[in-house]
Amino acid sequence: ITLNGDALFCGMYVNELTNRIMPAGLESSVMYCAYRQALANLATREDKEMTLRSFEFSLLDEMGLMPDWGIDARQEAPVLPDKWYGYVSDEGMVAVLPSDKNRIQGKTLLALAQGQWDAESRLAAKRLSRQILTPLLGQKPLKSRELFATLRRKKPD
Repeated sequence: ITLNGDALFCGMYVNELTNRIMPAGLESSVMYCAYRQALANLATREDKEMTLRSFEFSLLDEMGLMPDWGIDARQEAPVLPDKWYGYVSDEGMVAVLPSDKNRIQGKTLLALAQGQWDAESRLAAKRLSRQILTPLLGQKPLKSRELFATLRRKKPD
């Protein structure tokens, strides 16, 4: 699979994420398929962000870390569209106050749970993905993100 331009940096991110999060030596046919699909999608599709979110979610799911977007983990009750929720490590999605800075509206979580990718759910997916992945990655920053940011700064307008 040949990747060029932004797709190449996205592919590097997928590779780095896999290497940093998957335990060494762990075989996973699910992740192998998700990895190949992500690279194929990066090579052929315009929507790179959807490809990255799908891969991140597959990785989190395979590692047993994917929260249920439709359930308030503390209340063990369905997420309500008009309430606000936040992600809490080792718990999942929990009700928060409307003033919470990392809040996500229930209707957006329900859209994620249904696989509906509108502008709000895309933004929420990116934020949630970063929030969940950051502790797994540790203190060492991702080189692929650094390279991509450098490339973006150097591109002429």
